[in-house]
Amino acid sequence: MKFKRLWPLFLVLLLLSGCGIVQPNTAKKAAAPYRQDPSQGIFTAKVSGKQVARLVHKELPHAQLLQISLTKHGRFYQYHVQARQHQRYYHLAVNAMQPIITKKTHTKLTKQNAERATLNLNGLKSLTTIKQIAISEINDGHIVGYTLARQRQITYYELLIHSRAHHTVRMRIDAKRGNILERQQVDE
Repeated sequence: MKFKRLWPLFLVLLLLSGCGIVQPNTAKKAAAPYRQDPSQGIFTAKVSGKQVARLVHKELPHAQLLQISLTKHGRFYQYHVQARQHQRYYHLAVNAMQPIITKKTHTKLTKQNAERATLNLNGLKSLTTIKQIAISEINDGHIVGYTLARQRQITYYELLIHSRAHHTVRMRIDAKRGNILERQQVDE
């Protein structure tokens, strides 16, 4: 008996709480603004730059790393490593999803490559921290590749960022301090 009397009250509470009959939404959704999802782009790479360095040192125990780059090739990202060892200049390609060297070539070491500064990987900020610095500067950007290199005693990340507002920007950030060293709009 009590249930029959409370039934109208129950229906009113049900409708007020939003649990009523729902009509299907057939309206088209507006396009989402262009934003970088941290899980997209270079951050889908499962292999880190430090893992790449360890893999290269396993393959070439006495190698001096000159540069590590991550770029997109087709649908996939791939690391490119430049190193030198015993009067030879090496170029290695490493899969960004699993630590496998996919290509290794070498040539005679030139005077220019012999004089290049080697990478110092100690005390570097993480790529995630560098990404946050870059995206705070260009808030609608999408990082599509980076290079870790050294010049004039400074180890730096050079990021390539696609942005609607700024088109394509190349940004150099000090890998140890996190300072923006250079920002340049690139024509493509």
